[in-house]
Amino acid sequence: MKHAVISWVAMGTAFFVGGPVVSAVYGVGSSGTGGAGMNAMFAEPVMMGVAGLLGAVVVAGLIGVVCAKLCGVRAGYRCAGFALVWAAFDGGRIGDLLRHYEMPYTGLAIEALIAGAVLVGAGVVFDRMGRADGVEQEGKSERVAWALGLLIVVVVGLVVSGVVARTEVFGQCLAATIMAGIAGTLVARLKFPRVPLVACFGGCVVLAVMLPVIAAEVEGSGGVRDLFLGHYLAVARPMPLDWLAGSLIGVPMGASWAASMVDRQPVGVVVGAAGAEG
Repeated sequence: MKHAVISWVAMGTAFFVGGPVVSAVYGVGSSGTGGAGMNAMFAEPVMMGVAGLLGAVVVAGLIGVVCAKLCGVRAGYRCAGFALVWAAFDGGRIGDLLRHYEMPYTGLAIEALIAGAVLVGAGVVFDRMGRADGVEQEGKSERVAWALGLLIVVVVGLVVSGVVARTEVFGQCLAATIMAGIAGTLVARLKFPRVPLVACFGGCVVLAVMLPVIAAEVEGSGGVRDLFLGHYLAVARPMPLDWLAGSLIGVPMGASWAASMVDRQPVGVVVGAAGAEG
């Protein structure tokens, strides 16, 4: 009971206190489109936008580290995600960018790569904080399983996000990425119970980087037309920070669901899947 209360307090603090701080750091640049939303690679000046992006993800990562230390690995991911949601909400939508830039996709992919790399590093810290001292290094077979788990998250997340993200509205895009993280991690953990959360989150980062590139090939210069006709590529509607914030929230939820579904298997399997995560 005490642990649950601490976890809820930590998540509430991350959202209501940490979130505004992340938002303030992210907003140091000005929108390059003249709208309310700001995207790092399209800010004025760009360097301020990139600095704000890096600052926001670093602060969110530090919030996650504190929560992981206090409440466990899954709480660390969730708290980082709840804090980063504020920055995702502040970002411009794909329609805003397409009205001003014919091909904004490369900038979005770079934004996802920069922020995703920082947060994957934070995820490695979260996961290592959940491991007992003296644990042996993973063997080659387990590393292969981790790579396959990441691939599962990419495939399942691609399908789920395409089904859910029917418009560019922030709430729907965030829901799509959360559900993609849940479903992808659930399937990956059921197949490979020991795949770490950072590998599952890494699959979502791959999607955040890959989907703008796919959109560039599919939409070309006709993106704004397809958007208003309702034909725009659904999986490309969520923005990079939607993917990062949503998957930070969804991945630990998927891991929890997977653990609850395998809790009748032999003890060793369950401990391998969830014992280190608290």
